[in-house]
Amino acid sequence: MKPSYTIKDVDIPALNILQKTQEKNTSILFRIQVLNPNRAFSILFYNINITLLYGDEAIGNTMFANIKQLKPTQTYQSVQLILASQSFWHEIAKLMSDGNLQVKVRLETRFKYRLLSFYHNIDREELDGVVPVGGDGKIVEHKQINLIPSCSWICKVHSFIWILLLLHLFCSTLSQEAL
Repeated sequence: MKPSYTIKDVDIPALNILQKTQEKNTSILFRIQVLNPNRAFSILFYNINITLLYGDEAIGNTMFANIKQLKPTQTYQSVQLILASQSFWHEIAKLMSDGNLQVKVRLETRFKYRLLSFYHNIDREELDGVVPVGGDGKIVEHKQINLIPSCSWICKVHSFIWILLLLHLFCSTLSQEAL
């Protein structure tokens, strides 16, 4: 089984309407949990790259590589800091009038499984999640956000299957015409 990733908490201090500070704090803090659900395999991670998006525009990103290996059924938690782009803050002032904002989290990573002393092939994951953020700069409605495989990877596989199916149909019609 592949590892699971959960966003446990998000804090965007600049959105806290109650604070009313003059300085713009462009940092975004979030706590992520990585869980190895396997009982027999350890997981060795390379880099975990996390990007925050608003619409299609990247707000900021961070990469951490301090997860060396998750032993079976072990959980890892990390607090990460992202410095958001200035263009994001100009748009946010207009959008926060209704009190809610949705930020997309994209996680990309490469890892491999380890059983005893043997490593297996490198696996790649690309996951997405939508985080609703309230006027206080914290997650609303949900206590945690589970990241799920992004559509881009699923759509690529789905397209590949359709191409194979069409190629098979084309070849079968050619072979029937030859008879």
